[in-house]
Amino acid sequence: MSVISRLRQIFLISAVAFPLSGASAIGQTTPTIPRAKISEPSDEVVVDESADGSLQSLLQGDVLVIKLQENPSTGYVWSCSSSRNVLLQLGQKETVRDPASHLTVGKNTTITWRFLANEAGDTALTFTLKRPWESNIAAIKTISVPVTVANPLVVSRQALLQISEKDENKALYIKKGDRLVVKLASNPSTGQSWKAATSKAGVFSFPTQPYFQPDDQTDLIGAGGTTVWFLTATEIGTTSLLFSYSRPNNRPSKIKMWHVTVTD
Repeated sequence: MSVISRLRQIFLISAVAFPLSGASAIGQTTPTIPRAKISEPSDEVVVDESADGSLQSLLQGDVLVIKLQENPSTGYVWSCSSSRNVLLQLGQKETVRDPASHLTVGKNTTITWRFLANEAGDTALTFTLKRPWESNIAAIKTISVPVTVANPLVVSRQALLQISEKDENKALYIKKGDRLVVKLASNPSTGQSWKAATSKAGVFSFPTQPYFQPDDQTDLIGAGGTTVWFLTATEIGTTSLLFSYSRPNNRPSKIKMWHVTVTD
């Protein structure tokens, strides 16, 4: 038998024993490829304690997973609260112990929360670590995770621009539907707060109130933080964004301004 004939015979045997992908053997029905379930999340974002203060940008249908460490033997446990119902908690928080230390008293455990990005909007998840029975004592640690959820049919995951005081007076160019996040240092204990204004109404949609993110994780009285706005470019045009920092009915002690052009 020639080499070519031998190779042909091997190929035919292999084709019968192991049909090619997408083909079916004689007398068999081609299997149907199952459709993806619409209810399944399009993506899963997993973060830990290092995400404190970091904006998480999600699309509707995404799942945000938060993992934090606690030590039950100390009595300190994590609790969670949200400023808006943009996220839905999936089930109860899960507790996972390290298998290697299951017989060791006083070891840390991992607490996991899962949240579904249910509707477009902005919110903040706040996690506090304290003893449940010490209601009058401040938490020993606080973690804040700001979250923005967008409609995937309206805005892409990359359409997000963050600016702060170091970007003052820069000319900004973004597209209609993009998100603009403005972060400014503030301290409510001084009686001062930031106010936002725009030179042309309609170019941006403003939230009813900004989100305050404390800098100090121990909840000390008088600690400063960051005031955060989530703005959406709703119309094509050019405008100026003006932010003033002052006490009520007083002259501003700080003024920050950005010129923004929104294109199609």
